[in-house]
Amino acid sequence: MIKEAIIVLIMLSSIPVGLLLRKLTKDEIEAGRAWFKSIYIASLVISLILGIVYLIFSANELIPVIFAFFYFFIVSFISSKKKIGKINL
Repeated sequence: MIKEAIIVLIMLSSIPVGLLLRKLTKDEIEAGRAWFKSIYIASLVISLILGIVYLIFSANELIPVIFAFFYFFIVSFISSKKKIGKINL
C-alpha cells in the first residue's frame, strides 16, 4: 500500500517537473524540440513494450523500469509542448 502511494506521488511529480523545465529552459527547448519529441515517443514505446513483457512473464523487476520510462515520457512531453489545453506556457 505504501509502495503504491509513493509510486503515485513520484509519477504525479513529473507534471510540475515538466512545467518547471519548460519554464526555465525555453530557448533550449525551442532549439531541441525534435529531440524532445524523439525522447517522449521512445520513452512511451519502451514503457509500453516493457509493460507487455511484464504482463506476459510477470517479471516484477521490470516495474521500476516501466515507471522510470513513463516518468521520462511525461516530463519530456510536457516540456516540449507550447500549449497544454487552454494554458499557454
